[in-house]
Amino acid sequence: GPHHLLTRERDRAFGIDDRLGSLEVGKDADLAVFDGDPLDPRSRVEAVWIDGELEYDRVRDGQRF
Repeated sequence: GPHHLLTRERDRAFGIDDRLGSLEVGKDADLAVFDGDPLDPRSRVEAVWIDGELEYDRVRDGQRF
């Protein structure tokens, strides 16, 4: 979507597109998974990975967000 394109352009502008902007082996991965549109206040965070480690899982940890 449009956010993905903006992220890729930002990463290219800062010279970090080899490390960020898409999910590929060897890239830094902080990732949040929502059950709907992330900009919709009714959407819930389902899971969060930071540096490739699952830091939050709504089912496992209970709803925090």
